Amino acid sequence: LIQKYKLKDAPVVDKDGNMLGVVVYGDIIEVAREEVEEDFAKMAGFTQGFAEGALRQVGSRLPWLIITCLGGLAVSSVINGFEGTLSKIIALASFSPLLAGIGGNVGSQTATIVVRGMATGLIKTGDERKAMLEESLVGLLMGVIYGIAIGSIADFMYGGRYGMLFGVVVGGAMAFSMIVSSLMASFAPFAFRRLGVDPATASGPLITTTTDLLSNVFYFTLATWLLL
Repeated sequence: LIQKYKLKDAPVVDKDGNMLGVVVYGDIIEVAREEVEEDFAKMAGFTQGFAEGALRQVGSRLPWLIITCLGGLAVSSVINGFEGTLSKIIALASFSPLLAGIGGNVGSQTATIVVRGMATGLIKTGDERKAMLEESLVGLLMGVIYGIAIGSIADFMYGGRYGMLFGVVVGGAMAFSMIVSSLMASFAPFAFRRLGVDPATASGPLITTTTDLLSNVFYFTLATWLLL
């Protein structure tokens, strides 16, 4: 409110309207700075800063890295389960990192937009469905664009060897990855807030790891159905 109406100070009152004190502009700026720093730290998957010392930083980062590590092991298990598909179409392996990376980046972008919108009041209570639909539409449009582009490149590179469906598989998986990551990243902050957890936590490694897992499952399943 102070930022919106360019106030230099604002009174604080109790439920009966009795003034308890005054909040000045300098106090609000300091609190806002601390909140922004905290949110971006959580988005990166840690809670302590450089000034906290090495041991405390390790303690704050390890839990999220463990989640990322477990997610990576899950992705490895998925790939291992499709070893037969990969042994016959080894070219599929060359696009797997791209699908996971693009999906994770889209998820991080979406979650950051939603979290900051919630923090600044651009996304108000009751706007959850609208925000999710808008971000999902963005993911859908980007997924279609990138799916066609990457699918065409994949077809140019390997279509002569594996047929036109190879490009369809890669392009379809790219579109799926971007759409699902946008949907998950727009939903997660609201779900976390409902559970009483800081929404900023939702845009960290959790979204990226989950997107990697789902993207690879869809990719190799689609490849098995269409190419074998």
